[in-house]
Amino acid sequence: MNRKPSVLSFTFLTSAAAFAALCVLAHAGEPYLVKDINPNGIGFPIGLTAVNGRLFFNADDSVHGQELWVSDGTEAGTYMVKDIVPGADGSEPQGLANVNGELFFSADNNVDGLDLWVSDGTANGTVRLADVTPGAQSPPPGKCVFHSIPGQGINGRLFYVASYPAYGDELWKSDGTAAGTNLVRDIWPGPDGSGVSLLINVNGTLFFRAYGPTTPFELWKSNGTTAGTVMLKDARPAEIAHVNGTVFFRGNDDVFGPELWISDGTPQGTRLLKDINPGPNNISYPGWLTAFNGMLFFSAYEAVHGRELWRSDGTEQGTVMLVDLDPQGSGSPGGFTEVNGMLFFGAADQTNGIGLWKTDGTAAGTVLVKDIVPDGLGSALTDLVSAGGKLYFATDDGIHGKELWVSDGTAEGTHMVADIDPGPGDGFTWELTNVDGLLFFMGGNNTTGAELWALDTREEVPIPTMSSWGALVMAILLTISASRVLRRRGVRKA
Repeated sequence: MNRKPSVLSFTFLTSAAAFAALCVLAHAGEPYLVKDINPNGIGFPIGLTAVNGRLFFNADDSVHGQELWVSDGTEAGTYMVKDIVPGADGSEPQGLANVNGELFFSADNNVDGLDLWVSDGTANGTVRLADVTPGAQSPPPGKCVFHSIPGQGINGRLFYVASYPAYGDELWKSDGTAAGTNLVRDIWPGPDGSGVSLLINVNGTLFFRAYGPTTPFELWKSNGTTAGTVMLKDARPAEIAHVNGTVFFRGNDDVFGPELWISDGTPQGTRLLKDINPGPNNISYPGWLTAFNGMLFFSAYEAVHGRELWRSDGTEQGTVMLVDLDPQGSGSPGGFTEVNGMLFFGAADQTNGIGLWKTDGTAAGTVLVKDIVPDGLGSALTDLVSAGGKLYFATDDGIHGKELWVSDGTAEGTHMVADIDPGPGDGFTWELTNVDGLLFFMGGNNTTGAELWALDTREEVPIPTMSSWGALVMAILLTISASRVLRRRGVRKA
C-alpha cells in the first residue's frame, strides 16, 4: 500500500543530506584521498587528463593491471572504465588527449599491438578504432609499436605519431572514427620513419619537428593533408611555442648553435631571431618558452649574466633580458605559469635560495613572492598550475619533503597546503591537474602509497569547527524546525 512519507522520514533524510553536505564542505581547503585504488599496493595514477568535468587516468588496482580509470572527485565516482585486457596484465593506456570533449588514448589489447582508442567514460563507449589504414591503401603490415605522448587536437581532429614496421614513426590524424584515422604523410618513406615530434597547434595549423633522408631535424607544418604537409626550414627545432600566431623555437643551424628562432609559417620567414650569446661555440639554449601578455618569456644563458629571465616581442631589438634574478650567478627561472594576469615561476639566487617569483612583464614588476628554501636546500618548484584563482605547485622546503603548496601572490598567502606524508618524506604530489576547479594529483604517504588525491579550490567555505556528532545534532535540530513549518502547511503523518 502506498503511503505518504512521514515528517519523521523527511526529517531523517533531510538531516542525512545536511550531514553529507557538511562532510563535503569539510574537504574545502584541504586535500583528501579520493580513493585507495590499490589497497594492497600503489594505484600509481598517471596521465591525468581533464575531459568534460571529469578526470581520466591510468591506474593499477593489482587485479586488472594498468587500465583506464575515471573520477568525478568522489570515491563512488572513481572507477575503472573498461578492463581492456582481462586479468592482471592490463592494456597500459597512454597518450591521453582531450579533443573536443572526447578522450583519445592508445592501448594494447594483447592482440593487435598499440592502437588508437576513444572513450566517453563508459565501458560500451570505450572502443578501439580498428587497425588504421593509410588512405586507400591496405592496412599496414605488423603491429603498431609506438604512439606519441600525447597527441595534439586541432579543429576536432587528433594529430599524433604512430610507428608501424612499414612506415616507421610518422604523422597520423583521427576524427574519432576508423575511416577517419589516416596517415597524413609518409615524410621519410620506408621503415625508418621521420621521427615526428614536438606537435603544437598554432591557430589551427600543426607545427612539428621531423627529419628526412638527407637532412637532420627540420621545422614542418601541416593542415592535415598530404599536400599541405611541408618543410619550412632545416633548423633542428626544439621546444616550440607561439605568441599570437608567431612561432618561436630553439633552433640550431650549426653556425650560431642553439639560439632563439622565429617563424611566420613560410620558409623565408623562418629565421634566427637573435644570437643571444654571441661568439664562437657560445650558446644561449633558450628554454621554458611561454606566451604571456602578447610576448614570449623564456630563460636563456648569456656569458655576462648567466641564465636569467628574458622576453621577446618578435624583433631582435625587442628580445632582451628582463631582469638579472641572481647577479652573482644564474637565477635559472622555469615553470612559467599565468594566474590572474601574473606570470609565476621558480628561480634561485645566492641570497634567497629557491623561491617563488612573479612578474607582470616589466622589470619593476618582477619580484620575489616568497623565499621557500632560505638555505638553498630542498628542490625546485614543479607541477605549477592555476586553479581557483591561485597558483598551486609542489616543492620541498627542506623540512617536510615534497608537498603541495599554494600562493595568492603574496608572501603570507604562499604556504604548504598540507603535509600529506608527515615528516621529511615526500607526499608524492605529482601531475597536478585542474578539472573545473577540482585539483587532482597523485599523492600518498606510508599508509596508502601513491594514490589519487584531490583539493577543492572552487570556493572557500568556512569549515565547521564542531565535531561530526555535533554537526549531525545541529542538522537534525534545523530540519525538525523545518518539519514543524511543514506540518502547519498541511503535511501530516501517514
